[in-house]
Amino acid sequence: MKGVSPVVATVLMVAVAIAAAVVAYSWFMSLQSQVQAQSSQGASALGKGQIQLEAVECNAGTLKITIRNLSSEEIKGPFTVTVKDAVNGVTVGSKSVDFVIAANDVNTLSVSDVGVNADCTISDPNNPNRVIVEVVSPTGFTASTAARIS
Repeated sequence: MKGVSPVVATVLMVAVAIAAAVVAYSWFMSLQSQVQAQSSQGASALGKGQIQLEAVECNAGTLKITIRNLSSEEIKGPFTVTVKDAVNGVTVGSKSVDFVIAANDVNTLSVSDVGVNADCTISDPNNPNRVIVEVVSPTGFTASTAARIS
């Protein structure tokens, strides 16, 4: 029996190696495109709905929460406001409120029935004026601050 000549065998090995390299390069470029597309989608969603609490005041049991929109888009929808006892972290009240803040703007949210009494105290007799106010934007971004209400 005769075998394949050394020249043909060498040409076949080079052709198989080149084909394998082309397949690997094509797969890698496809994977890289997918990863770039996913990371650019994540980056564009990163700044949406970011908020910062500027001030918290209380008047006759109604909290007035000044909120800054840090994103370049309007935030519109239900914001969740939660009031917690600052000493033990127990939630004293929570409420969902429809609210709109223009892009890069500041607006004041008024909310009542979140566990704050008419005299602007909470039920903790040791620390009736120390609370943590937490606000969650419709996109899920959370901002909180410790406040002394009175």
